[in-house]
Amino acid sequence: DEYEIFKENITGKYGVEIKESMNCPTNIILAIPLYMLKNIFFEQIESNLRHANVLEPIMLDVLNEEDSVVLTIKNSKKTKESIEIGGGMGLNLLKNLNSYPDQIVNYIHEENNFIFTQQLRIKII
Repeated sequence: DEYEIFKENITGKYGVEIKESMNCPTNIILAIPLYMLKNIFFEQIESNLRHANVLEPIMLDVLNEEDSVVLTIKNSKKTKESIEIGGGMGLNLLKNLNSYPDQIVNYIHEENNFIFTQQLRIKII
């Protein structure tokens, strides 16, 4: 299961605790290729977590909402002194996927001084 591998990669790479809420059946079919899920979504979201404060747990919330699966990731941010600067290319890549037809995919992120939230919505077939 790619979602389980995604979680294992996060804990292995960052040594951070994950707190999870799962309210979604496991036998669904997503309207995107597995390659896109693994190599674009999960890879970029995992990369964004390099800015996470690993002393605080990462919250994963998976919901089935109408005709979509919604994955929400919330993490505390590192202090300004320890933040790695990125070019924003990963966020732009994820946001550009919002242009797929029929709202197959929707990615948003929000941040303030302390919390970074990413939300990925994928249509179910």
